Amino acid sequence: MTKLILGWLLFAGLVVFLANLISGDKAPKKNPASQKASIKEKNNKEDMTLLDDSIALCRKNLTLLLTTTLPEERSQYVYSPITTVMRMAKHQDINPFMQVEPPELSNFKWSVLTIRGEKAIECVWSCDDGRIFEAFFRKEEDSWKIDWDFLVRYSDIPFGIFLSGNGDAEEEFRLLARERLAEERKDMPTISLCFYAPIPGRPEQTGPQSPEFLVVRNSRAGRLLQAAFDARKKNQRPFDAELSNQDPDAMIRINAKIRRFGEKENRTFEIIEIKACHWYSHDDTGFLNEQKDALKN
Repeated sequence: MTKLILGWLLFAGLVVFLANLISGDKAPKKNPASQKASIKEKNNKEDMTLLDDSIALCRKNLTLLLTTTLPEERSQYVYSPITTVMRMAKHQDINPFMQVEPPELSNFKWSVLTIRGEKAIECVWSCDDGRIFEAFFRKEEDSWKIDWDFLVRYSDIPFGIFLSGNGDAEEEFRLLARERLAEERKDMPTISLCFYAPIPGRPEQTGPQSPEFLVVRNSRAGRLLQAAFDARKKNQRPFDAELSNQDPDAMIRINAKIRRFGEKENRTFEIIEIKACHWYSHDDTGFLNEQKDALKN
């Protein structure tokens, strides 16, 4: 009798084991695409909540920045004020601060982007006279502060003055870049570029064209530029930013150090470093894996 009971127990256990094995094989497997969609949906909800909680403070700080006059007053609304206030004063000496009336809330477009795990807020707003401006906010001391260098496209001197100057000099600029003869030169070892200074409030316009700059295609800078131009063709922006690109067709944003040599007709120029293919005050170069790979070399 005992052997009979043990036999039935073994048989029942085998049946349960086989049933679980079969049901396990038929269980629906997780789809990587659906997982990504779920994560994106969750992030979108978090971003919407962040915007709901933060837009009022962002707009308040921007309004106060636009309506105050002295750099010392404005510094309380900008990111990293201790290091920024000196640049604000220097910039104001050679560039009148843009006269912009605080815009209505309906004239804004807002978006959240993530840079190295840090949430930031970007906005674009339009004025009644047709001008369009952009601002970028980073969290600092429980407040959303304005990236002032991004707002004014900061450089120590205007790009045109730098190009027409004499003697050796090196400066950092936020510029627009266009690739010359991209298709005709695609098999050549260098990328041919021209730079243009942006015009505040008129993103569809630019300053005069610079002389030609050549960048070795297989260099770190060359690979960064190529990644940025490839992304531009796909209408992609750094850090997957969602707001529409305001720049002229086929142009990318760069933050670059440029050196000038010589006098008048004998002037020459050289790119010392492509720091980033965006204008945000952030060390990350932005964009795609191609850029990250380029940084390894």
